[in-house]
Amino acid sequence: MRWFVRPSLLIAPVVGALTVAGVPAVADPPGKPSREESKNVILIIGDGMGYNSVDVGSLYEHGRSMYQSQEDNPHLASDGGRSRATQVYQRFPTQVGVETGYVFSQPYAAIDAWASPRHATRDNPVERLNVTDSAAAATAMSTGVRTRGGYLGWDRDEQPLHDMVDLASEHGMATGVVTDARFWADTAAGFAVHTEDDDEHGVIEQLLFHEDLDVVMGGGHPAHNNDGTAKESPYHRYVPEDVWAALNGGPAVEGLPEWTLVTDRGDFRALGSQGAARGNRVKEMPTKVIGLPQSDGALFHDRPGDTEIPFAEPMAPNIARLDEMALAALNVLDQQSDQGFFTMIEAATIDGAAHNDQLGRQIEDQVALNDTVEAAVKWVRQNSSWEETTIIVTADHETGNLWGSGTWETNEFQPITGAKGEVPAAEYADYTDVDPDDPEQAPHYHTHQLVPLYAQGPLADDLAAVATGYDEVHGDYLRNIDIATVIRSAIATD
Repeated sequence: MRWFVRPSLLIAPVVGALTVAGVPAVADPPGKPSREESKNVILIIGDGMGYNSVDVGSLYEHGRSMYQSQEDNPHLASDGGRSRATQVYQRFPTQVGVETGYVFSQPYAAIDAWASPRHATRDNPVERLNVTDSAAAATAMSTGVRTRGGYLGWDRDEQPLHDMVDLASEHGMATGVVTDARFWADTAAGFAVHTEDDDEHGVIEQLLFHEDLDVVMGGGHPAHNNDGTAKESPYHRYVPEDVWAALNGGPAVEGLPEWTLVTDRGDFRALGSQGAARGNRVKEMPTKVIGLPQSDGALFHDRPGDTEIPFAEPMAPNIARLDEMALAALNVLDQQSDQGFFTMIEAATIDGAAHNDQLGRQIEDQVALNDTVEAAVKWVRQNSSWEETTIIVTADHETGNLWGSGTWETNEFQPITGAKGEVPAAEYADYTDVDPDDPEQAPHYHTHQLVPLYAQGPLADDLAAVATGYDEVHGDYLRNIDIATVIRSAIATD
């Protein structure tokens, strides 16, 4: 069978920015009718986002932190100030930790994480830790099975697992993956493909030709550079030339789904505008969307310029932001099925920035995640209800062992401090990948720290119930595979 690609979206004029200001309430407004069934799951993942990544973003945005109080964390060498919530997700009813191991990891409870800053890294003085990568972590959260590093939707023996998109689509749900990395990044791919992450061609092909995905969004536009400027000619390593031609109304490619291609920022914003799913701003609402913002790489991390001062280098105005892509995806998915939807939305380059010692860029993507959660909360309040939709905010792992300045030198946990609009006093205290013969090599890796999970909606209590581990600082925690178990159980039950 040959599929034909819809030529284009017919979009109304661009609407205003869609970021939610401040910290809005997370309850439905009085009198808003609620639907009876729990059916939508919005899983928002900050790749590499630990508790301290949340705080560097909050300190930059608001001058306040949540996790730097010596009263709450007696392991800190000094007090970093009173704990104060600044992000909307820090007011969600379920707030627990997540153990981020893969099939070879030591249990978090066995690593004595608070003995010294090194204990949660591969430089643990007692034994070298086996720390997850993004592929294995995504597979765990998607399938409920821990696997080898680099495996996407495979078990440790390279057998395909039943991933979240498989399950949700079998139960009639719409599905989507959104990332501000390239669209085939490990976290997005881990919810929909079956191969290893070194198989770049295979990952891309499985996503582009996936019959059950309704939305795929991320960087990798073949005709634009990382700064948003147009290339002299398209580069087709990532999106094959025949597929690109088909997506733009050219000859059909056998097996390629009937995607509607969205690249223009104005089109993303129109799709994501309030009321778009009801046809108020889009003349014809598409049913399957592939969104490629006008950047070859990760949307903003890959742009040239200063990487230490957040937003010092202007962001290209023609490249869609993560919150804009997320709102577009939610509106498209919301009108696809009466059975609801599952979508994974990733702020990917918290991780990439931490790997590369770029605190400014990490803060930028942390702020992007914060904006995206605010937008998703507003979407639920305006288009759904907390009886129908669950938002989960979490991470696949922590990257860089981010702590306050002086942690590496003193080998003591220093608090992160800072003021609004300034770069916080923080540093990456993991140097297990330093190669003295290759100074350009990224020095930091993932750690075995707990990462946070925040949840609001029908599945929030279920996630709290499976958090049976306990950490003396962060309290109750669950395993990454428990996230999959809770979501998958709800989907199968519905």
